[in-house]
Amino acid sequence: MTQRQPHVIPGSFILKGMIFANILIYGTSLLFSGAQAIITWDPMTAFAPSYPALMAMGAAGTDAVKLPVLDIWWTWIAANWLHASLIHLLFNMVALWQIASLVTMAYGTYRMFTIYTLSGLMGFSLSYLAGIPTTVGASAGICGLIGAAWYFGRSGQSQAADLVYRQTRGWIVVLIIVGFVMPNINNWGHGGGLIGGIIAGWMTGHQLRRRSGRMDQILCMTLMLLTFLILCTSIIIGCVLMFT
Repeated sequence: MTQRQPHVIPGSFILKGMIFANILIYGTSLLFSGAQAIITWDPMTAFAPSYPALMAMGAAGTDAVKLPVLDIWWTWIAANWLHASLIHLLFNMVALWQIASLVTMAYGTYRMFTIYTLSGLMGFSLSYLAGIPTTVGASAGICGLIGAAWYFGRSGQSQAADLVYRQTRGWIVVLIIVGFVMPNINNWGHGGGLIGGIIAGWMTGHQLRRRSGRMDQILCMTLMLLTFLILCTSIIIGCVLMFT
């Protein structure tokens, strides 16, 4: 008797949904910013949401908005979907598309989303513990995907895994260089996300060790529901704080 495999949502569907959600939340933050949004020809700051709008919608850090019951931990999820400018969004979405596609092949659809979410949580929680006042962006989760890809390449024992290992080593070197060269880079978030991705990759396992199972599906769907509720909270709280 063959074991029935759980229904698998196409990886491209979830990935496109993640990118759509990032764009939607960015657009909402611009809308909430109103006249305070930064409209400039400087590509690094063009179409930047206002600081109050980002804080109201769940920017993470020691200055984060505390809510009853949720305290500040809700921002450790919300901040993973907020961006500080148009170029910030575009850069992260290109990276997310490329790296998440690779991780989906290595871990499967469900584990990819789980790794992204847990890595973001670790990156932003570590940023809080390090005393970073305000931080946003998908890069913590993306660094987590890089960490998971590195773990796959390190432990996969195959030619494909070896290629991934060499590629991800290059990405990690670039992350380190960018972190030291460019201003306003949250290295705590990047480092925490990277470590979180390695740990999540080890805990969930990859396709060369086992196929995705029912527990992977349940965990992913639970995190998707939690993320959806947090993003709805982000929009509601943002609307209340910015327009009342």
